[in-house]
Parts: sequence; structure tokens; C-alpha cells
Amino acid sequence: MRLSPFTICLLALVPTSAYTDCESDATADAGPSQGTVLVMECKGLSFVVELKDDEAWLFLPDFSGSIPQVPSASGNKYEGNNITFWSKGEEASLDYGKNSYRDCRNNRALAVWEAAKLRGVDFRGVGNEPAWVLEIQGDSLSLEADYGETHYRFTGANEHTDSAAGQTIFRASTDGVTIEVTLEHKTCQDTMADASYETTVNIQLGDRTLLGCGKALH
Repeated sequence: MRLSPFTICLLALVPTSAYTDCESDATADAGPSQGTVLVMECKGLSFVVELKDDEAWLFLPDFSGSIPQVPSASGNKYEGNNITFWSKGEEASLDYGKNSYRDCRNNRALAVWEAAKLRGVDFRGVGNEPAWVLEIQGDSLSLEADYGETHYRFTGANEHTDSAAGQTIFRASTDGVTIEVTLEHKTCQDTMADASYETTVNIQLGDRTLLGCGKALH
């Protein structure tokens, strides 16, 4: 089961510059099937790249695909399709057609969200005090809470959309723990990030309540 068309429309994207303090990791390496995801910001261009298995997957305005790694005296160099991408740590440069971009740097906060999107996550939510991250993919819910110390994974979640109330509710249980996630099309203010979001997230985890904000990724 994937999010219904109404749910996707309901969960409007939040401003891409606003993220909470729990987005502390620079790049996203979420498992053996995913490489390092970066959001490179250059003067005049911003793009996503995934470095994986001796190749770079680039998502550019007129090109989406991989180019192979080639020898380099310093850093990592990838070349192909009239594109040259070089990176070292979180710095990079790009020769793309007739254009050259230098002094590109990774946006650590955005990279976490783009990595989730590339993994096929449908919706991602975050909250603070204590920090938590929720990911919804199909009928599976993944929750990391208490600053990463607590992990839950729920499968076979039931999804119910209330169009009149502007809400979508997911319910699931595992190992005696129940979860109810309410996604509401309602302004959500993240005071720590000083940003407004269009989707409010309310999580009832057993007898705990977690509040935060989120956005649809697809």
C-alpha cells in the first residue's frame, strides 16, 4: 500500500531551507544499498549526487544518470557524458556542458532528506525534545526517537484518510507496542528551526505523544 493520491496532495512540501536540530548527520548512508548522498550547492546551481560503487549518480537539470570514477591525484573524480565531477569531503566542482561550477559545498541538512527520497520514503517527519525522526514508506513506519537511542519498525500499517478533517491516520502495532500517526494539513511551527511547515505530525506511541512537522517526498 502506498500513500493515496489525496494524501500526497494533502502533505504539501515544506520550505527546503527549514530543518530541525535532529538533522545533525552530514551525509546519508542508510544501508548497504545506498551510497553517500550529497546536496551540492554552487553559485548558480544546486544538485543532488549519490556516490556509490566507483560511480557518481548525478541529478542535474538536463541529465540524470551515472558517470564512472576515473583516476585522480586528489579527491574523487568522475567523468562521462560531457560531465566532470570532482569531490573531496563535502567540497566539489562540476564541469557540465559549457558551464563550470567551483566552490560547491554539501548542504548537510538537505542531504538527509534527499537520501530518504532516493530510498523511496514517501513521507518524513521530525520533532524535538527529545529529537525523533519518522519515515513512512508504503505501509511501513520507521521511528527513531530519544536522540537515536530508540528504534521502532512497524509493518502492515492501516491508512485512513479523512478528507473533511484534512487528516491521514496510520495505525500499526509490533511486539506489543502500538503507534498512531496523524498527518494533518495544518501550519506547523518548528521553534528550534524557526520555520513554518504545512504538515503537522502527531504520533501516539503507546502512552507517549510526539509532536513535530514533516513533508511528503514524492
